[in-house]
Amino acid sequence: MSVKRGAVVAVSAGTDSSMAKPRRDAIRLVAGKGVEHDRHFGRNGARAVLLVDVGTYQALRERGLDLPFGSLGENVVIEGLALDELPPGSRVRLGPDATVRLTEPRPRCGRLREVHPDLARLLPRARGVYGEVTVGGTVRPHDPVVVLPDEGADGAGAGSGVPGPPGEG
Repeated sequence: MSVKRGAVVAVSAGTDSSMAKPRRDAIRLVAGKGVEHDRHFGRNGARAVLLVDVGTYQALRERGLDLPFGSLGENVVIEGLALDELPPGSRVRLGPDATVRLTEPRPRCGRLREVHPDLARLLPRARGVYGEVTVGGTVRPHDPVVVLPDEGADGAGAGSGVPGPPGEG
């Protein structure tokens, strides 16, 4: 079985009530609570982190809407993985330490009008995937992203020999 890999493109967090979140050099994920210094921190563990595929932003650009990362309210933008193809329950390691269990797609909503009046119509699909932080850690742009094997697949779970980021090991 091949290991699915990608990379973090951007990270964002914001404490105010606006939809868009400012980009950060790094964010800290806390198990069971979410993204430190984010307005959703500690509120709903299953929806603690919003991950978006860079392809969502690319599709918006192709439709004439060029938005900066963070505009969709996401915490992490990922390239190299089709997040919408991963089933709920999939576990994704972000950077060297953090692990997020994907819980549900984030559908379009009326708040998207805060960013652009046509944004909901222009989005090609759900705007990302919610996740629950199961292992905390710091996440930065360019960090590796690895889809971890199903915990039930071999009974070994996260420590089952999944290779680390390129250059390690």
